Amino acid sequence: MDPVNMWKTSSSTTTTTTTCNENGSLQDKATSSSSDSQINCSSSTPPGPDSNKLKAILERTNYPHQVTAGQRKYGGPPADCPDTTPEIGSEIFVGRIPKDVYEDELIPLFEKIGKLWDLRLMIDPLSSQSRGYAFITYCNKEDAQKAVQEVS
Repeated sequence: MDPVNMWKTSSSTTTTTTTCNENGSLQDKATSSSSDSQINCSSSTPPGPDSNKLKAILERTNYPHQVTAGQRKYGGPPADCPDTTPEIGSEIFVGRIPKDVYEDELIPLFEKIGKLWDLRLMIDPLSSQSRGYAFITYCNKEDAQKAVQEVS
């Protein structure tokens, strides 16, 4: 496995190179003679939704899910929506989303209001964090208007 993070610590007699693997365990390349040197390894899991929650949502709804460089897209034309395209006025903009909130939390929240056509959460391609805004399309404009009133 390739190391995720690498630190070098120096003692008076040796240099220890410690690597933090993807599973979070530490591996030393050499043994340091200093007994009080301590290295903490933090997980470098990329930001994103809870995979178990998202998997449950996808299995329940049978919607597709795509992750590209700039967005995380959930949905598409649902099988039980009457139209082949959403009607004008059925898309809403949602801003001020905390950067650590992803579709695993947004989908259940907005599904309470009405049937979702899709949800597009904008992502920073460098950090994989949310940009703090999303576009949500409902199957009809009445649900979109209701969402705006309830969330505002």
